[in-house]
Amino acid sequence: MDSTTRTSRSAGHGDGPLRERAVSWEDFAAQVAELVEWPPDKVLRTTRVIEDLCLDSLSLAELVVILVERYDMSGLWQTLEDRVWENLTVGALYDEYLTGSPPGTRRSSTR
Repeated sequence: MDSTTRTSRSAGHGDGPLRERAVSWEDFAAQVAELVEWPPDKVLRTTRVIEDLCLDSLSLAELVVILVERYDMSGLWQTLEDRVWENLTVGALYDEYLTGSPPGTRRSSTR
């Protein structure tokens, strides 16, 4: 795989197929686990960022910085304040990384 393939995904554009250069779920989950000091095998796709990982606002900000820097998820900055973090899962963040499209950026009256 060449470097042009590795950098071909534009952040915030979910209209293309998933890229072959994507970081594996295991590597993504391990990075989250390292930040929150959890065993990597305990961070599942269904693990909720706030409720299960018990992140406070500072830890959440650290997670966002790491995701933006390491995984080119600059869309997180654009949706940080409008994003509904309650019940957002690590799997949803991984899917956002793969597609470049946030799972939900507006507050909704439905749960």
